[in-house]
Amino acid sequence: MAMLFNLLTRDEIRKDFTNLGFIHGWVPVYIGDLSGDMPLVAVRNGYPDWLEPLARHMWLAAEWVFTRTAPGFEPPDGWKLSIGPAIE
Repeated sequence: MAMLFNLLTRDEIRKDFTNLGFIHGWVPVYIGDLSGDMPLVAVRNGYPDWLEPLARHMWLAAEWVFTRTAPGFEPPDGWKLSIGPAIE
């Protein structure tokens, strides 16, 4: 969740999150509530919280460039979430 402050405890991680994963292929996250409408996602301990917004803005900038330079490019809906192994 953060590098130094507001770290998730091991009990909080085990209670709220079930899997590890990545947003946009490079921001490591904890993932929970996969069966709900919207999964619970938090940046993993040891990584700064600003990585997720940075990845989102980089994706939006690339999407903006491609929609103007590549004929026929249609951006995908939503953001990419890769779900990895379960937390034990």
